[in-house]
Amino acid sequence: MNRYPPRAFDEAIDKLPKHMRLGVKLWIEEGVPGGHFLMAVMANDFKEVFMRADKTNLAVLADWVNFLQNHAPIGCQGNREKIKAWKGLMNPVDT
Repeated sequence: MNRYPPRAFDEAIDKLPKHMRLGVKLWIEEGVPGGHFLMAVMANDFKEVFMRADKTNLAVLADWVNFLQNHAPIGCQGNREKIKAWKGLMNPVDT
């Protein structure tokens, strides 16, 4: 299986804080949950995002929104139910 996603993904993820990139990739590709902040971002729980964010992530919230809107697979983000069901691109859910 080709590694998801193409160059645009890599460019978008490079705008996210360096300490968050591996967690984002593990979540998207393998369904490995990240920390509280990352999972709040993926669940679109921005009250929790603001409570959990460090200064670095607070400064780039617009980059997080851009990443979710334009580069993250729809199934890995959006609400708590979606993230509970997400198994990663490498582990698709049986239909």
